[in-house]
Amino acid sequence: MSKENKQVEPRDYWENHFLAWRASSLTRKAYCNQENINYPSFVYQLRANKRKNNQQQFIQINPHSINSNQGVGGLQIQLPNGVRIGMGNEANIDLFQAVLKIARGI
Repeated sequence: MSKENKQVEPRDYWENHFLAWRASSLTRKAYCNQENINYPSFVYQLRANKRKNNQQQFIQINPHSINSNQGVGGLQIQLPNGVRIGMGNEANIDLFQAVLKIARGI
């Protein structure tokens, strides 16, 4: 890392580069050459980031935040990536599991 990037958290440093690379439409290697980044390090961090993002993440649900006076049944989940998934009382659990699997890749 260069001197100006030493104060940036390593996770933020790489995440910023991953976002910039995706927006650049360059190949990984071309982007690393342009930004003077070690290509094997970039690929390693990219794979590690993907593995981390593919792990299931659990959040705490506060039952007091649910308004039971709405009269609406079902479930709505907001994933860490901002995607919201909802289902009614008669939802097909197999379909819901398939949607969750797809949402993980978003």
